[in-house]
This record gives sequence, structure tokens and C-alpha cells, in this order.
Amino acid sequence: MPLFLYKATQADGTVVKGSLEADSLKGAVVKLQGMQCIPMTVKAAKENGATGFLRSLGVSNFSRSIGTGVRTRDVMRFTLDLSALIRAGLPLDKSLRILEDTTENGHLKPVVGDILKTVQGGGYLSDALGKHPRIFSAFYVNMVSAGEAGGVLERVLERLGVFLENSQELKDYITSALIYPLFLVVVGMLICGIMRRKKLAKSFWPYILIGGGISWMGMHMAGIHPALSLVAIVPLLPSSGESVMHADEHGVADATGISALHKFEDGIGPIVDYGLFFFGLANAGVVFSSMSNLTWIIMIALIVGKTFGISLFTLISDKVMGFGLPEGMQSKEVPVAGIIAGMGLTVALFVTQSAYTDLATQGAAKMGAFFSVAAAFIAIIVGRLISIKRKTK
Repeated sequence: MPLFLYKATQADGTVVKGSLEADSLKGAVVKLQGMQCIPMTVKAAKENGATGFLRSLGVSNFSRSIGTGVRTRDVMRFTLDLSALIRAGLPLDKSLRILEDTTENGHLKPVVGDILKTVQGGGYLSDALGKHPRIFSAFYVNMVSAGEAGGVLERVLERLGVFLENSQELKDYITSALIYPLFLVVVGMLICGIMRRKKLAKSFWPYILIGGGISWMGMHMAGIHPALSLVAIVPLLPSSGESVMHADEHGVADATGISALHKFEDGIGPIVDYGLFFFGLANAGVVFSSMSNLTWIIMIALIVGKTFGISLFTLISDKVMGFGLPEGMQSKEVPVAGIIAGMGLTVALFVTQSAYTDLATQGAAKMGAFFSVAAAFIAIIVGRLISIKRKTK
């Protein structure tokens, strides 16, 4: 049978901790009640998934009230324990004294002691909590005040505890969604960096299969689209070599047929050039009958936005920061490159699918991304108007 860890109070108020076997969580509570104990916390001995992973790394400890050393999890535990003790019939002051004696967090213990002192002096629990706004929020204090006024303090505390518990689980889940890909992507990058520094591989395959594979695994586990897994890996591909005039896409540091980066680009070129367009259409599920004003808004936003953004930041990079333009590129060619980049036939289709849940709206948005192919014709016209000529090798 599963093993459960528990913390409970005996009839004399003594707090006991231990473990017991039961067929379910409810069964563990029933066993504790049969032992004349009041359950305060009962949980499975083992944790799985993202929360268990985070706690093993100590990540959940980062969720703290700033400058207090008291975690959200500590407040949650205090709230649930106080609710259980009051529900069991113990007076408020005795319940607080038990919690003061059993609180493990050294920063929270004096706070509980101060709350107990206020209550013993005739003050309300909500007033005592309100003295520590950096630990107990205004929402928390107001809910306790309402519970005191309505005579349902234990129920309000229980619901507050559940609310904090759910909030903490959500924070842990969101953090895990960042930890998983970040950790594995960094590992993949380190491996690729070591291989590049030690010159362990000239081919791009070890970088893509090992570093890219680890990165892909992390993003897949975190629910992030694994198509992004190579974003951090490709820049680490070896790119040194002798420059070949008019056949070099990356300047003097990248020679045709020599660097792993160029081999990688050359190898996937046909797949990207001819296959990605149809792959995007097939997987994004474009419905050609869905059109609305949103269609034209997205099409114009892609073309105009990309043109403006690329032109602006290229200007800043060139004129302000002094990085210069790519070899052989003129300033008047930058807006044309921005127009071409406005074609949203791949990533934009997937983004619209995630951004809109209504199928009709989603279809109209996808049509806008699809119609952005007009950017190619606009770029040709603009290129002719500003006298950009095709360069020959």
C-alpha cells in the first residue's frame, strides 16, 4: 500500500509526526482519527512530476515574501494547520501556541509568537495578521476578518490554505516549464561549445544530434514547440575557414565546403526552400474560405511591421552602434529585406493557431498570414523602383 507522511495533534495538544500505510489519502485520515489524532497534514511520501523535480532542486524555496525569509509554502502550511486545529475544537490561542512551537521556519516563528501575543491581549486575529503586511496580504487579512465576523473562521482559513496551495502548485508548474528547457538547452549548448572548442567534430551532425537532441527533449517535456530546439545550437556550429569570394554567405569567417555551419545550411537548404512552405500549410490547417477584416490587418501588420522593425534596428546597429551592414549589402537594400521577411508562411501560421481559439477568427488570421506572400511581389516592385539589381557570382 502507498505510504503517507502526516503531522497531527493528540488530545493534549501535542504535535506528532510520522508515516503510515493506507490505500488512499482518505484512508490515511481515517486511520489517524482512529488513533485519536487530529490530522493537520497528510501527503503521499513520494512526489512525481514537475513539483517533485523542483523541490529536489530547491527551486520552490525561491517563492518568498521579499525580505522576510517566509515562503508562500510556509504561509500555506500555517493557514491549513491553524484551520485544522480550530476545526478540532482547540481555542485560537492554544492553536497558535502549538503552531509557534512546531513552526520550522525560524523567520515565521517570531511572527506567530507576535500574533499569539496580540490575540491573548484581546485583539482580533485579523488585526494581528495585519501587523505583518509583507507576509500576509491585504486580501488574506480581509478574508480572515470576514471569517471572524461571520463565525466561520476555520472554513475561511481552510479555503485560504487551499487557495495558497493551488497558487503554489501553479507557480511550481510555471517555473518547471522554464527550468526544464533552460537546463537541457544549456547542457546542449555546453556540449556543443566543448566540441567546437576542442575541435572534436568537423561535421554538423554531432552538434545537431547530440546538442539539438538534448535541447529538443527539454522543450518537448516542457510543452514548448520543439521546432525551436536548434535556435541555441546552430550559432555554435564551427564557422571558421578560408573565404571564397561571391560564394560566402557569412563573410570571411565562413568558407564554402569547409565549415560545419555552411555544410548544415547547404544540406537543409532544399528542404527549407521547397518543403517548409507546404509543411506549414498542411500542419497549420489553413481554411481558404475564412476571411474578415482581421485577415487584412494581419497581412498588413506582417509586411509593414517587419519592414519597419528590421529597417529601424538595422539603422541603429549600423549608424549608432557601428556594427555595419553585412558584406556587400547597401542601405537601400535593407527595407527590401524587411519586406521579404514579412512573409508569414511558416511561424506566423502556427502563432495564429495559438493566439486565437475561436475557429472562425483563427481561420481569418491564418488567411492574413497566408496572404502575406504578397510581400514577395511588393519587394520586387520596390527593388525595381530604387534600382536594386540582381548580383551575379
